[in-house]
Amino acid sequence: MQNTSRRLRVAALGLSLLAGVLPTTAPLAAPVTGQVLDKASVVDRPGCYGIVIKFNFPMQYISHFPLEQADILRVRLRPIISGTETTDVFNNRETIRPSHMHGSPLVDVTYEGDAVEPHLVVQFTHPVAYTLEPGGDFRSLRIQVSTSTKDAAQHCSPGTDPIPGTSP
Repeated sequence: MQNTSRRLRVAALGLSLLAGVLPTTAPLAAPVTGQVLDKASVVDRPGCYGIVIKFNFPMQYISHFPLEQADILRVRLRPIISGTETTDVFNNRETIRPSHMHGSPLVDVTYEGDAVEPHLVVQFTHPVAYTLEPGGDFRSLRIQVSTSTKDAAQHCSPGTDPIPGTSP
């Protein structure tokens, strides 16, 4: 009799979970917001500024132009869609501005999903030399901006993480 009662309780608990009566945790990959851009952070480092652009969704880096120096940097992206998010969010246009850091050349970052190909437009106050690499988590993009007018690679190693705690 006790085994039957216990089986019924376990079965009822299982059905409750399936029916969604009890709270369940959200999937780990679920975005927090309906926006593609999360934030842009700037850190002042010796010889350069480290910029990290964070995404709420996985985004594949395709290419960027101009390659090494500009006041407007365009970065081609491709959303990595897992099937759980609505694709409408990728068709929007949105802009974020970093918290202001004295001397930082970064003005703002605009995601243009309403274009033929989704891309970022990174606006600087003046032409800067930079290196760029995607984060290994597909949710970040790292830009190293030289404070010198010479080649950015001399001052900022692209393999160096500009902000501690962010993934390479």
